[in-house]
Amino acid sequence: MVKLALVLCIVVAVAPVAAEEELIDISDTYMGIVEGRCTDVNSANVITIKDLGEVALIGVREVSPGDDGYYDAVRFLEKRLLDRDVQIEVCPNLPMNEKGQVRAVIYYTGGDTWLNVAIELIEEGLARVALVPTCHVDTKAYLEYEKKAKKARRGIWEDWEE
Repeated sequence: MVKLALVLCIVVAVAPVAAEEELIDISDTYMGIVEGRCTDVNSANVITIKDLGEVALIGVREVSPGDDGYYDAVRFLEKRLLDRDVQIEVCPNLPMNEKGQVRAVIYYTGGDTWLNVAIELIEEGLARVALVPTCHVDTKAYLEYEKKAKKARRGIWEDWEE
């Protein structure tokens, strides 16, 4: 196996890829948004991007199978991302998590516009906000989407009491 080095001024992580595949160059990731193809939905907050590996969604709290809304969130991601081209904005401040997954904002096409899938999950009540103060994204702003989902009693907030 060949190792794909994810570089943001320095090498920050290594992910295995097949030798014959063309690699996505994310050495200058924050200079713009790179495009990739979602090949798997691993969980309610992690997807796989071809030639890049596992990508954890910025701003979405990690959940486990059996947690409220887990399978609904997985189906939501599959419907919008699986086998589709997406845009990937890697966090330049904290590009990898402790599991070696790339941390990124993922955008998918929703008609004529690109939508942040993490915000969509939160708005639908399928995810809780994960605050990340060191991130390039103001994840505190996501709390407003969570508040609206709670008020509307969507998804995991169906039985929520103020």
